[in-house]
Amino acid sequence: MGWVIAMTTIALFAIIPPASAESTSGAMQAFGLVGTWSEDCAAQGAARLAHAYPVFGNPTITITANNSKDGSGTLEVEIKSASKVTDEKLKLITVFTAKDGVRNPNPSETSATVYEKIGTKMRSGGMLLEKCLN
Repeated sequence: MGWVIAMTTIALFAIIPPASAESTSGAMQAFGLVGTWSEDCAAQGAARLAHAYPVFGNPTITITANNSKDGSGTLEVEIKSASKVTDEKLKLITVFTAKDGVRNPNPSETSATVYEKIGTKMRSGGMLLEKCLN
């Protein structure tokens, strides 16, 4: 019976992440970075950034575009961390994981992106994004 308790304890420590001030998903949700964002939600083919929060694993952003301005295709990004810079800014550390369904063979290079709240919109990478309802 003692080995069952020991194995259960070990299993729990293996699947429960260490406590931190705030999880990546929690920081993003508290900041309001949920759902799908675009420069123009009504425009057909405008680039869209869809933020997903899986039960297990890191949050992701799937970027889709289908026009001559943004190019065509899908880019998948994994969010390694999110940290509050100010009340109006959130910094994401991301890694490119796939393009058009083809996995990145070397997903170790990270990049930083800062989202800034401007009223009901977000600025990121030179784009002013609005939250899409669809």
